[in-house]
Amino acid sequence: MQNLYRIIILPVILLMTACAGNVGYNSILFHTRSNVGLDFSQTPPTSEITIAREEGVIEPSFEGGKTLPVEASFKTGSDRFSGFFLGIDQTFATGEAAVAMTALYRAGDAVLLKPDATTIAGSTLSSRQSVILADIQDRTGLREYSGLQLSAIPQDENGQEVQYLQPGQVKPLTFITKTSLGAGINWTGNALSGLHVGYKRKELAWAPVSLSQENSGYRADTPSLLATINSDMVADTDENQGNSVRWTQYFATGEAATNLALRLDIRTTLLKDALPGINNSSETQRLAFLSLNRCAKQIENTYLGKLFYDANKQDLITPTTFRTAYQAFSDWKKNQNTETEQGLKMQRSLYLAEILAKVYQDIPANTDKMIQHADVACLLAPSPSIPIT
Repeated sequence: MQNLYRIIILPVILLMTACAGNVGYNSILFHTRSNVGLDFSQTPPTSEITIAREEGVIEPSFEGGKTLPVEASFKTGSDRFSGFFLGIDQTFATGEAAVAMTALYRAGDAVLLKPDATTIAGSTLSSRQSVILADIQDRTGLREYSGLQLSAIPQDENGQEVQYLQPGQVKPLTFITKTSLGAGINWTGNALSGLHVGYKRKELAWAPVSLSQENSGYRADTPSLLATINSDMVADTDENQGNSVRWTQYFATGEAATNLALRLDIRTTLLKDALPGINNSSETQRLAFLSLNRCAKQIENTYLGKLFYDANKQDLITPTTFRTAYQAFSDWKKNQNTETEQGLKMQRSLYLAEILAKVYQDIPANTDKMIQHADVACLLAPSPSIPIT
């Protein structure tokens, strides 16, 4: 951490402090640096022949330990040396885009809902859920991120009110990425100041924090930003023997960043190889079931129909089990008494038991199904839980 602070964060802090003096109070500084290969530089002093990743954020910490959302991921992997510098995926997001990237996981393309939305595609929403899976229609809803709710205007350690971006005001936003693939030489005058061979990427966001009054309190928020990169080496067709490079980047701010984060194909960059190092399908399925079991037991009865439906769609339970379980759910919706409550509770247990039996069968084709269904269960759970993705 000391080296990270000296090499990457400290120089940027000094620059920003000279300009604003309030990084970490009324603005967020979020920075990452990735290197795969050889990197030699005098500023900052760097000498690496490795896979290296540095990440750092300086942001306000509000009452109750609340912080504004940021997200970054980095993945590299290749099964041959010729593609060593490729097979790299990165994501970098702040604000609502970061919430969407991390909350939706494998949920599919989503639609953005107002914070006070009560239904989507005919399904009733829980006010405690930020992500909602609608019944039958296979649609996903994500509530708009409404920022952090605060009881008073934050003060610094000296008791002075922090000057945030107020309604009607404007402050500059800095959002930068720099990517290099191949070989590069930097000169300062006639002297060599930097040499790089391989893959190198830097990302930086310096974003103001806004504060607005809402009812008896305040709301703190930060811009929605998103940058992703996906690179790989793919084989050409039989007519053109050899390999070609696939390279895709996205860079967006504001509503455009949020719209991209709602798309599953964009979030796939974050999700690839989500369980590195676990190649055994039975172990992966076992971990997925542990996540599923924990979340499924937290789900309110109102949302069990969605859970049973997804399990049937993933072919993790038989059609007979689905019909019986869904009938118990329908009976409970019509007449919520002790008898239907117990019947639904029993069906929840039988549903979990049947999926557990699938784990012991160790069928590799069930691995992705198990992971995706565990994600659904955790999205439906009333309290935030981390799916096994």
